[in-house]
Amino acid sequence: MADRYSLVIVLCEDNRHASFVLRYLKKRGIPGQRIRRMPCPKGRQSGEQFVRENFAVQVRAIRGRGNVGLIAVIDADASPCTNRVRQLDKALQEAEQKVRQRSEPIAVLVPKRHIETWIRCLCGHAVNESDSFRRSVDNKDIKPAVDEFLRRCPHDVPPAWPPSLKAGCTELAQFASRFT
Repeated sequence: MADRYSLVIVLCEDNRHASFVLRYLKKRGIPGQRIRRMPCPKGRQSGEQFVRENFAVQVRAIRGRGNVGLIAVIDADASPCTNRVRQLDKALQEAEQKVRQRSEPIAVLVPKRHIETWIRCLCGHAVNESDSFRRSVDNKDIKPAVDEFLRRCPHDVPPAWPPSLKAGCTELAQFASRFT
């Protein structure tokens, strides 16, 4: 994967999203200088709004540049994950662009309820996708969570993983394999 991507853009709601994906990419061989993090600036707007409003801009920027990838991370919150994906598709249509094609180097991760659910699960705790786990996760938990994600994904996914985490595994595995 490292030889194929000259740049990976990470469009995300906050620094926890960015840290999770950054560690994943580095462990997959993408050097830090080839990763451009775009977390929502604090205090300006909601994180999901930031991702939704910037998604079409970033997709337009990478299209036609075969060695540039985009990973967008947007929490589902209390809504179904499919709602967030539809919102991003709508943002593309409103910008007069085609919706994302599976063959494009674009991954959309939609943790439900939020990324802390994934981190807590990957650290070995029981989770569900309706309760909030924001206060039960610390930034130091990201490293072991990503290490477990890499160890398990995509070939040894436990049945207890929440559906959004399984979908995220599939998205990142496809993203990583597109140019390898």
